[in-house]
Amino acid sequence: MEGKRVAIFDLGDQYAYLDFFIGAIGQIYENIKCVCNILGKTFVDGYDETKAEIDGQFIGLVLDEDNQSDLTNKTIKDWIEELKSQFI
Repeated sequence: MEGKRVAIFDLGDQYAYLDFFIGAIGQIYENIKCVCNILGKTFVDGYDETKAEIDGQFIGLVLDEDNQSDLTNKTIKDWIEELKSQFI
């Protein structure tokens, strides 16, 4: 995976799976950040858990369909725009 561009996402329930949701992408990030170029940060607004936060943003796409499904479409759209901007 050395030198590869990688985008990470997490889909889950931030309240029912507090120990795993969001924290899982933080663990993935910690394990691959030295060899990969991580793309696609998203804002932490509306989330209580910020284990995968760097400089006020999650290190990937985070979606809580159980509790915040109303934010999903906008969050995905913003994430895609973020990814596009990193390929220019």
